Amino acid sequence: FEDRLRLKIIDSGSPSNKPGASKGGSTFDDRLQRKIQGSYGATSSLTDHSGSARGMCKGEGGNRSDAKSTKEQWIEEERVAEGATATAVVTEANRFASNTRTSVVGSPSCVHMNNANASQDESKSSSTAGLLSSCIAPPGRQQAHASRQSQASFSQAMLQRSAGQQDSQARRHDFANRTSGILSAIIQRKSSVPTDSNQFQGSAAIYDSQLPVTAVLVDDEDIPAGEIVEAQAVGFFEQKWKLIVFVVVVVAGALLAWGLTTGRKQPPLVTPSPTSSPTLKPTFDPRPTIEQIQERGFVRCGTWNGRAPLRGTVCALVASALFGDSSKVTHTSVSKGDRFISLENRETDLLVDSVSYTIQREVKERTTERSFIFSKIYLYARAIYMGNQTYVECAETKQRYGHCSGIRICCAYPSSHYDFLARQFPSDYIVPVSVRENYGKTLPLVDSYVNGTCNTIFADDLLVKFYSRKNHNQRRQIFSGNQTAMIDPQGIVTRGDDREFADVMSWVINAAIYGEEQNISKNPSLCQPYDSPPTASYEIDYMLAVYCVGNYMDVSDEEGRGEMNRINNGTSMVLPTTFDVLADPNAESVQGTLAAIRSKGRLDCGVVVPTDVNVSLMDAKGAIGVSVSYCKALSAAILNGDVKSIRLLPYLEESDSVEALNDGTVDVVAGAKAQMQYDLGGPGVPGVFFTAPYLYGNETASEGVTMVTMATREDDEMFCSFVNLVVLAPSHAQVHGINQLRSDDMPLVSIFGSNIGWALRDAVGQTGSYYEILSSNEMGVHYDAAVMNEQSKVGSLEFTMDRNTVVDAHEATHTPLMLSTPGLKEYKPK
Repeated sequence: FEDRLRLKIIDSGSPSNKPGASKGGSTFDDRLQRKIQGSYGATSSLTDHSGSARGMCKGEGGNRSDAKSTKEQWIEEERVAEGATATAVVTEANRFASNTRTSVVGSPSCVHMNNANASQDESKSSSTAGLLSSCIAPPGRQQAHASRQSQASFSQAMLQRSAGQQDSQARRHDFANRTSGILSAIIQRKSSVPTDSNQFQGSAAIYDSQLPVTAVLVDDEDIPAGEIVEAQAVGFFEQKWKLIVFVVVVVAGALLAWGLTTGRKQPPLVTPSPTSSPTLKPTFDPRPTIEQIQERGFVRCGTWNGRAPLRGTVCALVASALFGDSSKVTHTSVSKGDRFISLENRETDLLVDSVSYTIQREVKERTTERSFIFSKIYLYARAIYMGNQTYVECAETKQRYGHCSGIRICCAYPSSHYDFLARQFPSDYIVPVSVRENYGKTLPLVDSYVNGTCNTIFADDLLVKFYSRKNHNQRRQIFSGNQTAMIDPQGIVTRGDDREFADVMSWVINAAIYGEEQNISKNPSLCQPYDSPPTASYEIDYMLAVYCVGNYMDVSDEEGRGEMNRINNGTSMVLPTTFDVLADPNAESVQGTLAAIRSKGRLDCGVVVPTDVNVSLMDAKGAIGVSVSYCKALSAAILNGDVKSIRLLPYLEESDSVEALNDGTVDVVAGAKAQMQYDLGGPGVPGVFFTAPYLYGNETASEGVTMVTMATREDDEMFCSFVNLVVLAPSHAQVHGINQLRSDDMPLVSIFGSNIGWALRDAVGQTGSYYEILSSNEMGVHYDAAVMNEQSKVGSLEFTMDRNTVVDAHEATHTPLMLSTPGLKEYKPK
């Protein structure tokens, strides 16, 4: 602004209108220079990078009184000539300064303020910007910052106003380089002009756009050398800050009021605790299933077929046990494709009819990705090849070339049968048949075969037998194969979040089998309703199922029952279970009990022993040694193959081992004998989970056959399934020809956790297949029963290899597999 103000004054300094211009033909510039030289003796100037002159206050030295008189005389001579130009420039300064602000700090001898309208209200200046000003101030006391952008904008505007005055521009540029005078445009606010120079220290003058500005030429030799500082442009937020603050306060107040209002209407959010059980929908009743059924007054039984053996009778058995009345049941129709969804959504209490048990369904069923619990197996079905005789023989021999190249096998999808078949044949030879519609109306597999879609069927033989009986005149005969390709164990299915209700289903089946073992049949006189309906598993009289409906033989279809579904008479009982697909690439790390054991780095395994055992557990042979081997297998499965990080704790009594389980002293108990009283528990006493037996006693069925298992707590379904899987692994290895040296052929099981996928490989690698475990404990196929039982030190309990041999799918067709779990003889409802 200083430079531009000089230029405006210079523009008016032509010889034609300046007083004294005729003196020696001198111009305003010449006279000004002579006057300055005459007063101060020399010219001082500073020039910046752009060529603009920066004036300097005169420092020490020189005749100050002469300089003042000379200056006063010069100012008087030029006052009239410069008045008009100064007024015009100050008007321009008022306009430009309204968009800029500067802080003026300095001594009153360098800075002079004057506000023509000082009487105006001081509050008007609170919303205005500062005047662009230049001032000479001592270094370190000037606080305003330059705004080069504002300077460039103003400079361009002023140069445009002086367009066409080339001669004057030349004179102005020459004068700027030679002049050492000081020119400042200063603002004085109302009552802000101090009389004491010390009052100016640290003060700031703010320009008011509504108050006119006057500018005067100031020159004082008392002011020390300083620097010219240009103003900083005022931004939008600095101009509108009050409005912005007002809007923010209003909006914040409105949001606060809304939050307080809605907060009173809604209950506080509660974060649920982590759990390994599936999360239920908010509308689901969280009460135990038994309690809900008793309140409802009937059982909802989900069925899709209605044609399979035990149709409806299983539901009647359950209703009889819960109510003492077999009619307290309603059948909920479900399709085979979405039956698990219906069960998970609480549309039914249980599923029956051809629901195959697999480990995958127990851990993570595909359509729901939830876990489900299967009861004790009530039916073993044979999966066989049927259809055109030629192609059936091709399927049984797995031949796909020559005359077998045209084989096409129809199979229900999704199903455990399809998963098995996909491991036997390439997909080109498999025709998946959707079974998501109600399978009870038609048999889609048979329809596909009759209309020529395929020439072979893979399914349970029971369904086809029924179809053949009902359709003697069908236009395409169905030939049944002789080989059992797959054993299909079937049980009652319940949700994975209610172990107690699942136990009820198992003991209903046990009661029916026990009735046949003991020759107890239907007795209407004993079929009586409860005086007080039971609401816990240990309050139920399970024999009501037999008294109201009948025993296992009574409710079975004799023709479709098959040899496998008869009471075992002492032959092989160790039957492998279909593992299905247990690898899950999306699985997370293990949780619950598995994670806790891995974290502590040790498995605590209790072992039930006889009173007269005289060897350490690590050195034990016979039945005790087998139990220790299963502890080692579980340790290897959980701890990445480590069988040394295991603590073995002996227990003489079953009750002591169960107590140790419930109080957390041990993680599992090996050598535990499955018994009803410990399975169901009692008031204040939780039940215990028993795995599949790995040793069977030599008693007759009517006496009650001892079943040696591993036991664990029921509070972690994932851990229960995992322990059961490890118990089943050696027999699986045995059937598939896998031993310790070939343990890498065992399937991956990452479905339990991404960091435990090699569990079965580690287990079999450390302890071997089922026969390897028996042999290492001197219980091989060729054993001496007396020696084995002496080493076992089990007293009256004797083991033979008759039941403790593994039966494969082909042999199982002719092997009875039904036995009840001990305990019903002694059981009394509490």
